[in-house]
Amino acid sequence: MKPELESAKRLRQVALEIIESGKSVPMRAGKINLAWLAGTVGLTRQVFYEGRGGHELHQIAELLLEHVRSQPSTKAHSQYDKSLASLRTEIQLLRTQLRDAERGLQRAAFREEIIRSGKILTF
Repeated sequence: MKPELESAKRLRQVALEIIESGKSVPMRAGKINLAWLAGTVGLTRQVFYEGRGGHELHQIAELLLEHVRSQPSTKAHSQYDKSLASLRTEIQLLRTQLRDAERGLQRAAFREEIIRSGKILTF
């Protein structure tokens, strides 16, 4: 594909650099962040929408998205995700401790009620 528009030529060059270098591409809602992509060549994201820019620009963006989706995801192994998983585990542990403490408090309140009433209970 040999683009005719000057902006499409620049975008094609940027896309090739991204593909060759393996740089990460900012995503938004499962698609490439169009504002970022347009900004790399000095345009606005509006050029990627139907009737507002050349068909070539949209085509290049779709090809880049296809490439990004075909790459293995390293997101699940990032330090942020590990920290998040660790925090979720900690929250679950704290919930369990809270539930146990509430049960202990209920038992203590029940015993106090029995002692205050002065009744003898047999089981």
